[in-house]
Amino acid sequence: MFNLDWLIPLPRWQKNDMKLRQLLLSLGLAFSLSTAALAMGDIDTNTLTQTQLEMLSGVGSSTAATIIEHRSQIGRFGSVEELVKVNGIGDEKLAKLNQYLMATQLQPK
Repeated sequence: MFNLDWLIPLPRWQKNDMKLRQLLLSLGLAFSLSTAALAMGDIDTNTLTQTQLEMLSGVGSSTAATIIEHRSQIGRFGSVEELVKVNGIGDEKLAKLNQYLMATQLQPK
């Protein structure tokens, strides 16, 4: 096993708890990867979950639920600009989201 004392300092009573350290390291890695993906601007609007949508700036739980409901009723978004068809997303919010998102099309077989 790796010595993680330098990375995640824990109190003495937790020094031998390797599973906790591994969990904390895994959670930190998962968080950094998810925020890196957000920063890259290539997140597909058609595949985001409720929780992932809520991580976006300006999108709360009700807006995320509305996006998912719209997507399930109407189908995939052809472009990010089609988000303005979702109730609660106007031009200003779309401008914020446009820097993070993209919309991919299904490839014909």
